[in-house]
Amino acid sequence: MHHISWNDREAREDTIDGVNRLLDGLHDEFRRGDPTLVTVARGAGGDSLSIGLGNERSVLNYVRGDGNPPYYTSAGGDDTDEMLSFRFGGEWSEFPLRYAIPTAAARAAMTHFCETGALWDAVAWEEVLADKEWARPASPSGLGSASPFRCAPVGGAPHARLQAARRGRPVCGTRGRDWAGPSC
Repeated sequence: MHHISWNDREAREDTIDGVNRLLDGLHDEFRRGDPTLVTVARGAGGDSLSIGLGNERSVLNYVRGDGNPPYYTSAGGDDTDEMLSFRFGGEWSEFPLRYAIPTAAARAAMTHFCETGALWDAVAWEEVLADKEWARPASPSGLGSASPFRCAPVGGAPHARLQAARRGRPVCGTRGRDWAGPSC
């Protein structure tokens, strides 16, 4: 069972084909309106992967079912000051283009997640730390373990922190310009 949520709407789908049909329809709908982050959770209280739909480029955000770090976001490599925006919970969230990947790749990663519960190796991932404003490159095989990667500052990625806060987890180290919400 997959629980799909976006803005103030929800759906449940028993099959991966059902999830893909729903995401296809939402992508078409959001192209004509506001690009939106859609969250797909595996089972009740399961891990979730959010995908930005409605643009040629997308972002992915992974949050564990318990809401605790580590959080991961897709890494596209474009190091510019430009931002990509999606609606989340009715509010706009901005992501640096360095997190953007082609929507087709994001959709393939979502299908892989729905099938396996794992992050797709074909996508580069960065860990977003909730208690610091830093991200570091990560590999799906290193999920949940200490990483030797060198850290680099993050300009945003509020979605993972917002999801954690909505699940009742304290959110530390956030900046008002990233996301104005509860803090430690």
